Amino acid sequence: MRFDSNLLAACAASLGLFSAATSHAVGSGAGYEAQVLDRDGVVVQTTFDSPVTPGRASVGVLGRNDLSVYETIEVGRVSYRFRTIGVDRGAVQVARSLDETQRVLDGLRARTVMLTLLVAGLAITVGLWMSARVTASLRRLTATAEHVGATGRLDATVGDGGTDEVGRLATAFDRMLVAQSLAEPLVLVTNDGVLAGYGEGVKVV
Repeated sequence: MRFDSNLLAACAASLGLFSAATSHAVGSGAGYEAQVLDRDGVVVQTTFDSPVTPGRASVGVLGRNDLSVYETIEVGRVSYRFRTIGVDRGAVQVARSLDETQRVLDGLRARTVMLTLLVAGLAITVGLWMSARVTASLRRLTATAEHVGATGRLDATVGDGGTDEVGRLATAFDRMLVAQSLAEPLVLVTNDGVLAGYGEGVKVV
């Protein structure tokens, strides 16, 4: 079907669809497709390879000035967003493929998924590192307590030195062991009730 681009451009420009500078962007491969319908809804001109049957919403504006509708129509395997604007002799349709929009959305979706996976992986890595650090401190603290309980020696230390709760607990435990080891040899309670220091005894009163 022969398409009169000048006629369609004039109709589109008169309807405010394009400015004079952009009215040339109509046609196959130019970003937009267009059709002219008569009052019966018959396609009289089109830039598509073959006429596209107007949808039900488009039929409602035929011959009605200043009315327009939007609808999505499948043309082959491609979705097009149509705008149909009524005119005295029928309607003018301008359509744009949604493929580009879909590609943009697919790209955004893919980048969002990748970013989500990256953030999740980073969070898991940091979580595992923190868990291993806390667990290692607790294991050292447990081992030190078991060593003191088994041997009675108070010279063992946890030696964590951290500033978190576990590190502060380990530091407090080390200080307790040091204080206990310093106090232990000063006073001994014997079985006969005598307090004995190193080299000198004190009678209990």
